[in-house]
Amino acid sequence: MFERLALKFSNSENYLDIFLLSVFFTVLSVILVHRLVSFQVGQQNLGGVIAVLMTSLAVSYPFIRYLLEEEKVEISRDWEETKLLERHAHQLELYLSFFLGSTLGFAISTFLVPKAFYTVQNQVLETIRSPTGMVISNAVFEEILRNNLWVFSITFVLAFFISSGILFILAWNASVLGVLIGNLAGSAVKIPVITAFYLPHGLLEIGGYVLAGIAGSLLSYSVESEVMDENTELLLVTKDTVLMLVIGVVFILIAAVIEVI
Repeated sequence: MFERLALKFSNSENYLDIFLLSVFFTVLSVILVHRLVSFQVGQQNLGGVIAVLMTSLAVSYPFIRYLLEEEKVEISRDWEETKLLERHAHQLELYLSFFLGSTLGFAISTFLVPKAFYTVQNQVLETIRSPTGMVISNAVFEEILRNNLWVFSITFVLAFFISSGILFILAWNASVLGVLIGNLAGSAVKIPVITAFYLPHGLLEIGGYVLAGIAGSLLSYSVESEVMDENTELLLVTKDTVLMLVIGVVFILIAAVIEVI
C-alpha cells in the first residue's frame, strides 16, 4: 500500500505531498525499528542505522521506477530544446523533497525514542562538531571538503551501479542532520529555527550529492538502454553527466566554505 501511495505522489509535481510522505515514512520507520527491531552489537545500538535502511527501502521502489521512466523520456526527447537544469529539474526537486522531509522526520523522532537509539549518528556528530555546533579546530576546511567530495564520488559510483543507492545516502545524511537539529532544538517547536540555521550549507551539499546521483543513474541507464541508438545521443548524455558533476563539485565547495565560516 505504501509503495503505491509513494508512486502516486512521485508521479505528481506536488512536492509538498512528497515532503509530507517522506516525513511520515521516516517517523514510521523509526517507531517500527524502536518497537520491533532491537538491533544491538555489544554496547552499540544500531537502531538509527536500521531506521535509515528502512526509510530508504520504503521509497526506493516507487522513486526508482518513476525516475527510470523519466530518464527514458529525457533520452528520447530532443535535448537541444531544453536547458540542463530544466531537463533534470523534476528529479532534483523530487530528491530534495525527500531529503527535507526525511530530515524533519528524523528531527521529530529524536523526541520519540531514547537518545541511545541514535548512538551511531551522535558518534558521527561528535567527530565533526563541538557541543555548540561550531566546527572544531581539527575539522579544517580541507578535511571537510575532502570528506564531502569522497561522499560525492561514492554517490556517483553507487548510483551508476545501483540507482537506489542515492536514496540511502540521502536518508543517512538526513538522519545525521535531523539528529543534530533535534539535539540542538531541545523541543519540537524549535525545530524550524534550528533547521533554518543549517539549510544554507545543507541544501548546497545535498544538492551536490543529488546531482552526482542523477548523473550516475542517467549515464548508467543511457549506456545499457535500447533507446540509445546513436552515438550523438550518448555524447549528449555524457555532456549532461559531466556538467552535472561540475556543478555538483561547485555546490560542495561553496557548502564547505559556508560550513567553516
